[in-house]
This record gives sequence, structure tokens and C-alpha cells, in this order.
Amino acid sequence: MVRRGATVHFDIRHVSGGRTGAVASRALSARSTVLRVPSSQVYSLKSVPAAIHEAARRHDCDAHAVLGLGLALERTNPASILTDWIRLLPLTFANVLWFSERQLQLVNSTFFSYIVQNWYGDLDCMSRTAKEMSPALSRGRKVTSEDLKWALSVVKTRGFAFEGTRESTMLIPLADFLNHHTAASVRTATLAEDALRFVSTRDVMPGD
Repeated sequence: MVRRGATVHFDIRHVSGGRTGAVASRALSARSTVLRVPSSQVYSLKSVPAAIHEAARRHDCDAHAVLGLGLALERTNPASILTDWIRLLPLTFANVLWFSERQLQLVNSTFFSYIVQNWYGDLDCMSRTAKEMSPALSRGRKVTSEDLKWALSVVKTRGFAFEGTRESTMLIPLADFLNHHTAASVRTATLAEDALRFVSTRDVMPGD
């Protein structure tokens, strides 16, 4: 990312509680840039190939499903600009898409059953769309059902929607590792057309 114009002032490490997150690699004063990601490295609906949009539209797929389809395709492409970030991401997630049948039954008996319906509805739409995708879209191996489940999990749990809509959801490499502590120390500073910038809210020491 840095080679392509990003500014990164932290390392990715395993932290307390079994989490993986950003740890400052240098001393930073309040309002200093922690991360700056050029818009060319941000993955949004605009990044998804037109052919996927067209196929997804035929199945009336949700914006998250479309973004997930694009990400699944990027995961199978060894030349993707997202490859380095993708390698840092979890292989599995603790959300409803990974629950056992018993766990799903329990959730479906509660108010939160709508989450199961929504997420599995998106996954089903992705699966139907993927079957129609031209092999020419793939620059690597074929997209599998596991890729689709993984990609939708990333979109649902690590995406940013600054406008508060599903259509505005975007994936910002490395930004999803910020603020893994209960006390946030980073905030969004700039949402410009050319880049997204995140700054520290307080003085941060190396290792924080």
C-alpha cells in the first residue's frame, strides 16, 4: 500500500483478548496522521466490475451482496491490489454465516432473527449471481461458496459507510484494524475525493 501512495504509521499485531489490531510504530501527537489511503486503494461499489453489477441487478441483490461479489473475485486474483490486505484478514468469522444449525435456531427464536434472514438472503443472492458470472471475469481460480461467505462477512463486519447507507459502504484497507481498543484513539479527519485520512485523537506512544 505504501508503494502505491498510502501513509501508514502503525503495525498490525496480535493484541490482548485474542484480537488483531493496529499498534503505533512511532510516537504520534494528537491530530497526527495515522493512516492515509488514496481513493485508488479504496474498494467500493464503483470498484466492482460492470458485469457483476449487471448480473446482480437481475437477481435484485443488495449493495452489500454486490460489494461482496467484487471482493470474492479480488480474493481469487493473485494480482489484486487488495492482496496484501486480504492476507491479513481472518479466514473465518464469528457471525451468523458461520453458526451451527443449533446456534441459528436459537437466534431465529429471538428478535434478532432478521439478521439471519438478511445475511443469508444476501448470500443466496450472491450465489445465484456467481453462477451467471462469466469465467472471463476471473483472473485466478474459480470463486467458491466459501469465498462468497468470507467476502460477505468482511463487508458486513469491516466495511465503512460514512453516509449511513448500504450503497455508501466501502472497504478501506488497514483502516479496519484501527480502534480495536474500547477507548478509541483514532478518528476520521478527511473524506476527500483523492484520499481518506485518519488521525490520532490524543498523543500515542509506540506500541499503543
